Amino acid sequence: MAKKSDDSIPYTSGIKRSFYTRCVKDVMDRLAAGICLVVFSPILLLLWLLVMLADGRPALFSQERLGKGGRTFRMYKFRTMKVGSDSSFVLNPDGSLRTSEDDPRITRLGRVLRRYSLDELPQLINVLKGDMSLVGPRPDLPFHAQLYTQEERRKLDLKPGITGLAQVCGRNNLPWKERLRLDIEYVNRVSLWLDLSIVARTLVKVVASEGIYAEPAKSIKALEGGSRNVSG
Repeated sequence: MAKKSDDSIPYTSGIKRSFYTRCVKDVMDRLAAGICLVVFSPILLLLWLLVMLADGRPALFSQERLGKGGRTFRMYKFRTMKVGSDSSFVLNPDGSLRTSEDDPRITRLGRVLRRYSLDELPQLINVLKGDMSLVGPRPDLPFHAQLYTQEERRKLDLKPGITGLAQVCGRNNLPWKERLRLDIEYVNRVSLWLDLSIVARTLVKVVASEGIYAEPAKSIKALEGGSRNVSG
């Protein structure tokens, strides 16, 4: 069950909720997540077994993350690191998590799962439970709430997403503060068309196995069709 983060600062939502965010987005998210879980159930079962065969139990890794309104929840992923190493992480000076492709903690299978973002599939369960959305700001760790400015706290106005604007505009290649800026930009412009555009671009990037997504300059205007001269 979601709970209020002890690390979060007083939170007041400032979003002007549209009909889409009030009535449509959550229904579409849960319906799509339910369908995907049924359709991909053989793949999920296979990946579950492969992770256990490759490095033992548990196959799933869960971690406390910040959700809507500053409440925390357990986010699920397929485990990609060796048993006992998932709880440790290194921070960059800006507060972001430091990860690298040659991290010795990552298993051989884990590198494949990460390359194609297959480790994120269990987050469909989070969407079905109502903790997450298909598209939204990516959830930070609870202590990050203390690092937010007043403006950056607005990313908590929406449910966190499996993918988002920052993920198709640079992903981990971007500084943490730039990812936060893109999260706020998404909160300001959230719409059905933008969500569909982000999902489509995410699928293209995953299929192409591109570790670094679109250049930061290819921001929300390109996704909304407002800047026709930007190449995709």
